[in-house]
Amino acid sequence: MENKLKKVVQWFVLVLSLIFIVHYFSKNEVYVQLALRIEAGKAIIVILLCACYLLLQGYYYKVCLDKCSGNNIGFGPWFKIFILGRFLSNFVPLSGNVYRSICLKRIHGVSYTHYIGSFFTFFWLDSCLSFLLALIVIWDVNSDLQVGPFRALHVIAFLVILFLCLPILSEKIFPLITIRFQRLAWLQSKLGEVLRVSVRNLRDVRFMAGFSLAGLGVFLLACAMFYVCFSSLGIHVGAAELVFFYAFLKLSGYVSITPGNIGVQEILFGVISQQMQIGMAEGILASALLRVLSYVTLCCIAVPMGGLALVRERSAYVDSDNNNP
Repeated sequence: MENKLKKVVQWFVLVLSLIFIVHYFSKNEVYVQLALRIEAGKAIIVILLCACYLLLQGYYYKVCLDKCSGNNIGFGPWFKIFILGRFLSNFVPLSGNVYRSICLKRIHGVSYTHYIGSFFTFFWLDSCLSFLLALIVIWDVNSDLQVGPFRALHVIAFLVILFLCLPILSEKIFPLITIRFQRLAWLQSKLGEVLRVSVRNLRDVRFMAGFSLAGLGVFLLACAMFYVCFSSLGIHVGAAELVFFYAFLKLSGYVSITPGNIGVQEILFGVISQQMQIGMAEGILASALLRVLSYVTLCCIAVPMGGLALVRERSAYVDSDNNNP
């Protein structure tokens, strides 16, 4: 009943979001014409950038997985698992991680604990690195950038401090908490182990150098995709604005309100774009354009790898996900 209610709420919000977007553009038809005049050449550039982004993102994740699991999985086999998991998540939220953990366990002998540890480490360090890079760019390029009533620099600085300090403090506090219930104590020990591994990896200079270099490449590719999407609409967006959009995209991806945050992400991008004096319609269109071309790129890569067959068999991963505490 809880899962059904969650799905009903998600689809209700999705429908409302799409109705708002359709209504907004029905009142601003000039922007529809703007979207229809997007050059095919620029769309192809975004698709190529998306393909490069997925390749580098796969390697970026692999660096963390190899470190946390102690395995050295070949890039080809891992990239297939990575892409198919990402493809599956577009149909069943969170099932991609379940799929990856099952494949890594069965095929490569990576334990669930090691996979969870690598996932958390990647999530944490990637977030810290992304926000830190955004902070540096905004500080250097346009430290006075305003997003509504807030200074972008202060918002990003808060995110850097929050994401960097929270796991480190939690790793220190967790062992001091005593839990008498056996299952909760087991869960506490597993979470404590994940936190210890993640914090320990932060002290590995060689690992952090390789991870940061790959993360920098992913960051630059993502900003380039945003730049081309906005420029295809005839809008010039500065470097500070681009990195703030990327930081917000990372942040919004942590909370799934609708499947893939379809509709919700576009509206939020529109609101932020309006607050930065770019325009709501431009933000919605840029987000929608990037989403569509990203899906096209992902499908072109995942379908030949067996993505459609995996979606038809997705019930196994849905059941695993629903039974996962």
